[in-house]
Amino acid sequence: MIWPASRGESPSAFACPCDAPFGLQRLYIAIDRDPAGRRAAERLTIRATEAGIAVRVLEPRLGDFNDDLRADGLQALRQNLADQIGLEDRERLER
Repeated sequence: MIWPASRGESPSAFACPCDAPFGLQRLYIAIDRDPAGRRAAERLTIRATEAGIAVRVLEPRLGDFNDDLRADGLQALRQNLADQIGLEDRERLER
């Protein structure tokens, strides 16, 4: 599952892993490459880890994934994501 990290400053603005589907083992958090995105990812990572969910943070090359897509195109964006996604989940990305 990929969960976007909200840019809001309030903890209630973040998606909560406690609302995640039962049995969720890994959570990918897609962030913006700025201080607010990193803070959101840190908070969500703590909550997910406490719930026993492994976390990987997906970072864009530029400011956000839309910037990456516009600057580099779809193939480069896919490659950037593939490089960050665990081997166990890469097959799903290629579908």
